[in-house]
Amino acid sequence: MNQLRAHFVEFRDLAEQAHVLHERIRTNVGVLGAGFLKEQELSTLAAEGIMIANLNEQRRNTKLWRAVREIVRQATRVRIVELEAVLDSLSFKVSRQAIESAISTHPHVFRITKKGREKFVSIREH
Repeated sequence: MNQLRAHFVEFRDLAEQAHVLHERIRTNVGVLGAGFLKEQELSTLAAEGIMIANLNEQRRNTKLWRAVREIVRQATRVRIVELEAVLDSLSFKVSRQAIESAISTHPHVFRITKKGREKFVSIREH
């Protein structure tokens, strides 16, 4: 049993890592949407075990806070106004208030810092 325990723990850890990675990929597909991806690319993801039925449906199902998280992960700190511009360029029709609400309702994920009148968002380290 002790020999199997180590392998089981390793398997469980890898399964958790795979789950997190698949969730991030689904979120990124939702963020990019049909404007940047093609339906044919979904078959590549399906071959890897990540099932996404439709790009438009994935976009609709992508939560704003998850989209913000993936965008902020690409930089150390992002100003709220820059975040709003990035979301607009990705065809997300959201207001600044919606962005700030998504950030403030997930304090375990985001850190907000102020410098003068500007607000910056970063990912909270675990």
